[in-house]
Amino acid sequence: MSNKQARPTDDVAIVSMGLKFPGNILTLDDLWKTLQSEQSTAQDASLCGRWSSLEESNMAQVQGRSVSLVDNLEHFDPSYFGISLSEAESMDPHQRLLLETVERALVQIRTNLKEETLSLRSEEPDEVSTSVYVGMSSTEYQSMLRGSSSVYAATGGALSVAAGRISYLHGWQGAAVVVNTEDSSSLTALHQACAALRSRECQRSVVAGVSLILSPGGVSSAICRGEGCGAVILKRLADAERDGDFVYGVIRGSAVMQDGKSATLTTQSVNMQVVRAALSDAGVRAADVCYVEAHGTGTKLGDLIEAEALSAVYSESSVHLGTVKANIGHLQAAAGMAGLFAALAALQHAAASSGAGDDDCLLAAVSSRSTAGSLAHVVVASRARDRVSPPPQWVAHIPQYTPVVVPYTRAHPQAQLQQTHIPAPVAQRAVDPCSAQRRDRDDVAIIGLSCQFPGGVTDLSSLWSVMQTGKDCTSEVPASRWDTAAITAHYAGQVDPDTLSRIRHGGFLADDELHGAPMETAECIAGSVYAAVCAKLGASDDLSHRLLLHGTLAAIADCVAKNTPNTNTNT
Repeated sequence: MSNKQARPTDDVAIVSMGLKFPGNILTLDDLWKTLQSEQSTAQDASLCGRWSSLEESNMAQVQGRSVSLVDNLEHFDPSYFGISLSEAESMDPHQRLLLETVERALVQIRTNLKEETLSLRSEEPDEVSTSVYVGMSSTEYQSMLRGSSSVYAATGGALSVAAGRISYLHGWQGAAVVVNTEDSSSLTALHQACAALRSRECQRSVVAGVSLILSPGGVSSAICRGEGCGAVILKRLADAERDGDFVYGVIRGSAVMQDGKSATLTTQSVNMQVVRAALSDAGVRAADVCYVEAHGTGTKLGDLIEAEALSAVYSESSVHLGTVKANIGHLQAAAGMAGLFAALAALQHAAASSGAGDDDCLLAAVSSRSTAGSLAHVVVASRARDRVSPPPQWVAHIPQYTPVVVPYTRAHPQAQLQQTHIPAPVAQRAVDPCSAQRRDRDDVAIIGLSCQFPGGVTDLSSLWSVMQTGKDCTSEVPASRWDTAAITAHYAGQVDPDTLSRIRHGGFLADDELHGAPMETAECIAGSVYAAVCAKLGASDDLSHRLLLHGTLAAIADCVAKNTPNTNTNT
């Protein structure tokens, strides 16, 4: 079919990719063979061998539950990336797999390029031109590092380092962002990367999604969890065609939204707006789409609701519906990337056999949804002219990459504390924000504000007072929070008294502030909502969620309170 209404300057090309999925799937051809043969890579979690060192009582809890795991999780070549063995041992395996998969994508693009453009870095005008967006949600490794004395524990387990390490390794100075919207992380990261390319914030973007199951506790009784990593390199289509890149697919449009109000926080609703928004962004009709890669986790209610929403939009087309999760399990934060690859594999083989002309394309859509309702929908195209003969040689293995067994850190019973002392803030000279030259664009107004910081800082006035006076708002860790005697005993003989004192100090909220102070305006709708929600929160709920809820509603209350009579207070 021909699509002339799309905006070619807005299209984003996928110029390379790297992947590692269960079943030793290392290329798009491997994935297609798995899809074609309807193979399942699932296995019994208690028999997989990864956790064979654990006690039988622990393994009995996951007996009969299915997982799809990648091979050789502990194999890594730190020297290839200029990383010491001691640092590699404290690195989250998610970070290791990301480095490998992105490197495979970089090697792939060099393989595809012509001789005169083999050096990827030499074709870049500067280091600012490449950005990195990573979809990742697992913080499991942080708990495994508790009690570790390694100097690399902080960077090894931090979620934000996953993207920053990639940029650091290659000297890239574009945005390095980790996106955590759980199951929709990958597609949300892809959406943000496309937006950055379209707004000329960067010339190239690396997008990846990764998810691993590091302990039997991550095995689900409701669905078959999978693991793996996928990465793509994106450029604006016009730039890719100018540079002679091989184009694996074209991102025509995307959208991200929130499910909104439903029966419960985790109950899916029939939300069709994100699908329509993505189609509108792509400039195509629902009838033009021939395949939809559904989120489809295998739950009876969730799949039924998703199918109902998709059919309401794609009802006029003979669209095929499927999900790669039936083959490799649910990859959670990497699920969107796996779905994108499955859609690309299907489109490329369909384009090769359909007899479509050079200017025609086949369209597919990919859906993702998180537990808390973050939605993403992407429209991707494969053009017949991108099927060259012979096709590019797939890079399944990185040249000169020699992985060795590098065990990752296992769980420790004791908690680790940050050995960082935050000095009192110093007031800086105020700068007029309106004095600098600005591009012609819309300004964004802050119409509501709320804060809760140590030292009783709850508004801009009290914050400014602290900054002016240089007040030190740090204190010894509250006895109600941690056992200070246990902290002292844990570090006894390891650090000097001054360092121990700094370990026991920090910027802490008071207990009543930590649990969220009552709204000042009791009759305010925000205060009523906060009181109602807090009444339902249990003692096991994360206090950061409670504090975030309080801060958000307080900002809304501040916005309402400052409204003028002419302002629509119902917004």
